[in-house]
Amino acid sequence: EATEPVNTLTIPRPDDPERFFVVEEFNPPPVSVFSDDFESGQGGWTTGSDGAAGTAWDLGSPAAVGPSAAHSPANCFGTNLAADYEIDAEVWLRSPEIDLTEAAAATLQYAQFRDIEEGFDLGRVAVLDAGDHS
Repeated sequence: EATEPVNTLTIPRPDDPERFFVVEEFNPPPVSVFSDDFESGQGGWTTGSDGAAGTAWDLGSPAAVGPSAAHSPANCFGTNLAADYEIDAEVWLRSPEIDLTEAAAATLQYAQFRDIEEGFDLGRVAVLDAGDHS
């Protein structure tokens, strides 16, 4: 397995005096810029609602509805972790600002559970510019 930041691999020398080698180039391991498993609380995440009252993003362990457990050790964000969401709910969850100015490219990875009414409700992920939220 490669090690950061040098990306080297050390192979023990075999006892046999005759040796054959194959040298291959491999990509460096990815560098994580931001990661959160929600075990330390809400951190810089913000939530809000622009729709009907009664639905909000909750941080905690799922109960009653939704997945049987969080993807991370115990906690997750979910809409009403212990009950169904309300009609006309429009809620949002925003991560802390993630600085990618030095990144040539970036990949977003996340785990999700959706149980929404097909044809009426939706969920979406948007990546926004921090300066103007576009």
